[in-house]
Amino acid sequence: MSVAACSSDKTSVGGDGKASLTYGVWDVNQVPARKKIISAFEAKNPNIKVSVQLTPYNQYFTKLQAAATGGQAPDVFWMNGPNFQLYASNGVIKPLTDLKPDTSVHPGAYPTASWTWSDFDKARLRAGRGAVTPARHTHRPRRHTTHYHA
Repeated sequence: MSVAACSSDKTSVGGDGKASLTYGVWDVNQVPARKKIISAFEAKNPNIKVSVQLTPYNQYFTKLQAAATGGQAPDVFWMNGPNFQLYASNGVIKPLTDLKPDTSVHPGAYPTASWTWSDFDKARLRAGRGAVTPARHTHRPRRHTTHYHA
């Protein structure tokens, strides 16, 4: 999943300089966390109000395509890989490369994609004794078997 910014210029800005943005999402379980992030954003940007548009995943891309066709897509919305090219090639989304990066994010504080199962298992072993390894892979020539321990 990625976040896309709509290229429409429909973001509403009132005479008082206040703006309102819409944020399209498909996962109801993510809404509480997103609202916390939005609250923090609005606190730092008091002239911007963000409203969440929740649409179930099975309807999301149909609704998004109809909204984009009519120039009414959310200002910011979730996008998946299979649909990215459609929206990018039709100018519905804009690259965010010109925006100033948020230097408060520290990627080094998170595990990288280079972590292996062995890395996670070693971390588990360092965390304490008595933990059970959830799976073991046994290799035999011409045969691969995975045993799960309950």
